[in-house]
Amino acid sequence: MCNSPSVLVVELQHTNGSLFIINIYNPSDNSALIPLLDLQVLSTHPCIISGDFNLHHPLWSLDSADLKSTPTADILVDSLTNLGFTILNHKGVTTFFRKEYQLVLDLTWTSPDVHIQDWKVAYHRHTGSDHYPITWTLNVSPIAEGTPNVSYAFCETNKDQWFERFLSIIDDHWDFDAEINTVEDLELAITTYISILTRASNLACSRKHKNPRSARWWNEDTQAALKAMRKDRNRARWTPTPHNLLRSKTSHTQFKYQVKRAKCSHTLKIAAETPTEKIWTLNNWYRGVRKTRTPALINPDSTIATTTQDKATLLMQNWFLPVTPIPGSFVTNMLEPLPNISRPFSKVTKEEINKALKTTSNTSAPGLSSLNYQVLKWARLMYLEVFDRLIAKSVSLRFQHPSWKRSMIITFTKPNKPAYNVPKSY
Repeated sequence: MCNSPSVLVVELQHTNGSLFIINIYNPSDNSALIPLLDLQVLSTHPCIISGDFNLHHPLWSLDSADLKSTPTADILVDSLTNLGFTILNHKGVTTFFRKEYQLVLDLTWTSPDVHIQDWKVAYHRHTGSDHYPITWTLNVSPIAEGTPNVSYAFCETNKDQWFERFLSIIDDHWDFDAEINTVEDLELAITTYISILTRASNLACSRKHKNPRSARWWNEDTQAALKAMRKDRNRARWTPTPHNLLRSKTSHTQFKYQVKRAKCSHTLKIAAETPTEKIWTLNNWYRGVRKTRTPALINPDSTIATTTQDKATLLMQNWFLPVTPIPGSFVTNMLEPLPNISRPFSKVTKEEINKALKTTSNTSAPGLSSLNYQVLKWARLMYLEVFDRLIAKSVSLRFQHPSWKRSMIITFTKPNKPAYNVPKSY
């Protein structure tokens, strides 16, 4: 697993896979750092890394002038944050002591799939070493997700089934036939309407969830190479002789070759079966699911944002500047009453709603609810008076539902930038 005697890797197997706990002692010559960062499991499995790193960095060190960041510490931070790891240490909380000074040398890093709680330096459990114990709680129970990642297929083949589900649900749950006169009633009515659309879409148009382990390019040769690699890897773990270590490394290289070969064969097969008129659709292959994570970003005060929340806050502060007041004033005399500038209110017409929906695209990116304009057009087609009534009441009561005010912003890297640890590179 690792060629350095200063790195210990323990694999915990459970019903859903494996968890790797990695302990490291990095000597003063930093000889254990590169073997640690070369571990393949860091990018493929949930991992916890903890140990004595013997490094100083503004991300965890004390605010002291003589503890400047070193290039080796920068390599550690950049490498682990690029893999999505998060450091659990609280800045300045010491883990090592001598009579004259205290330092932060012992660090704990976790991958995105690991959920740790109650991380702390247990000073009360000190037993005589010059390093304080570090404790944490590993949460193995399922964690409820926030916004569900749902994908729908609003196509003609699902249209009739969606109509049937929608009519059945709205007949049972729509109780707003009376006049809606307050904002509270309107908010409840729109919430109910969105819930009905979502339930009908879940029953009729939900896409089948992809198995994260499924791969259409997987074949018998790849399976055989995987079996041989696992066998040689276990043999090298139990008996780490030079011959077994070399055999394990060779079988791992052979497995990567078989994976590359299988993917290439699968790609050529799809290209050969693609009709001529659709050949340019293959150009969209590079737009795959994003696998890389945003690296650590530097704040204006030179601190480092490593967590997802810290990065989002930093980008928001750079992109959405506070609104400055307009200089001057349009009112010259505050004692004079303003002229009556009101005008008669014009009700929303069906023609206006038709025109507004007609200009929308059925393939544009949906909101957080994953409901696009196509499903809104279907819903209005089935119950026109309900849809138009909600829109008209939203205008007359000057109310916009809270779910319509939220959106997801996705960052993209600007090409050919010298550094991607600053917000202006996105």
